[in-house]
Amino acid sequence: MSKSNSGTEKNRSLSPSQVFTYFQNQDFEQLIDQYQASLSPEEMFFFIPIIGEEFYYITDLAKAEIIFLKGKVQEITGIEPSKLQLKDLYDIIHPEDKEPMLAAVKLAFEFLFEHPDLPSFENTFYLDCRILLPDNTVKRILRRTTVFKRDEKGNITHTLGIWTNISAHKEAGPLRVSATGPLSHLFTEKFHNWQASSLVLTKRESEILQLVSAGKTSQEIAQQLNLSVHTVNTHRKNMLEKTKLKNTVELVLSHKN
Repeated sequence: MSKSNSGTEKNRSLSPSQVFTYFQNQDFEQLIDQYQASLSPEEMFFFIPIIGEEFYYITDLAKAEIIFLKGKVQEITGIEPSKLQLKDLYDIIHPEDKEPMLAAVKLAFEFLFEHPDLPSFENTFYLDCRILLPDNTVKRILRRTTVFKRDEKGNITHTLGIWTNISAHKEAGPLRVSATGPLSHLFTEKFHNWQASSLVLTKRESEILQLVSAGKTSQEIAQQLNLSVHTVNTHRKNMLEKTKLKNTVELVLSHKN
């Protein structure tokens, strides 16, 4: 019996030249595509290491549900992974960053719907913003999002998101949005146009701008609002960065218009 098996195995073996010919004739790109298509999200991400304080999640857009989650969710969000809902990832965005963040997400989807021929993983959207936890802890996070899967018609069915805590490297400053990949400049132009046209300011920034418009100096504004001069000047700088305007005069004129 053992000899018969041994002989069978020997007959099945390939010579080096046959092995070389076999690999020469393979379409490895197609094989990889077929292999990836056969994997579940859990299988695809099982071996991806978590580097630093970050987590990955895959969203089923049709169900508006997170279907896969891996990483340091609770360390970043304060929410147990088993209880995390998609809505939570929007609710914990800092109130001052929420409106531009939602606008950026909306514009990103508009961009992707306008270009259904862009393959998955080709374009990545970056959102550098703050989150506010229930205990009033503020963290700075970098949120990256890309298309994970499209259907046969090119419609987006799943997205991949990655959240990284960057508080150790950056705490202050306005929300920042950017993108990489083909035609990504069209998205960033859309977002900058939205910023300039809507003049998105926080409640505090609006108060300071009204006082600037009234001719108040930073010192006078600081005294009136019980703030430091440094804080007032930081708000003024952030307003210029947000709106992409060159100086305070342009900012005041834009506010009046």
